[in-house]
Amino acid sequence: GCGDNNGEDDAENNRPVAQQRRGEHQNVNSQRTRASVLEGRQQEARGGDNAIYDTAEANCKEEENKLGCRILEGVFVGEGIKKTHAYETSLKEAEFQEKKELFWKTRTQGNELTWATLRLICESDAELAKDLAKDHGLKLHKDSIRICFGPRGELYCLPIYVINNPSKYECDVGAALQEDVPSETLTLKMKLVQNDQAV
Repeated sequence: GCGDNNGEDDAENNRPVAQQRRGEHQNVNSQRTRASVLEGRQQEARGGDNAIYDTAEANCKEEENKLGCRILEGVFVGEGIKKTHAYETSLKEAEFQEKKELFWKTRTQGNELTWATLRLICESDAELAKDLAKDHGLKLHKDSIRICFGPRGELYCLPIYVINNPSKYECDVGAALQEDVPSETLTLKMKLVQNDQAV
């Protein structure tokens, strides 16, 4: 009868709908899977970035230790992208400046133009430094020039001693002693003895 045919027709009509619903469900699951994979990759990338920055930070500290830099926790110097912790050095000023110059002269890895730009940034005021970093396409870590990526993706690490000068240098011991000695004239009396007899 007609009733049987109508049932068959309904079943035929419902098949595509059921298949479509299954397909939609699969698509949703597929999208969720892709989203999970993407999120996982992003987390891996972030983890990779953190490892890179941790290594860069360690390299910076190693350079800073070479110049006897003592970080003053909670005290900062500089402005903008040049803001760093304040620090003291165990070197005298002349020796410190020599070591600082040596740092720039021994930069062989990376792009020469980028190193020249980084030096110019360190020797400029905060506003110009920011413009130079932007114009050169530098990607800064935590808005600081201390650790950054160059325009070609290469990593650069700058110890704080090339960005800001120390709050205190090691004193010249001789000069310090001269300052501490009172300016009074001391009179010394000497007695010479020769062959057990006073001269």
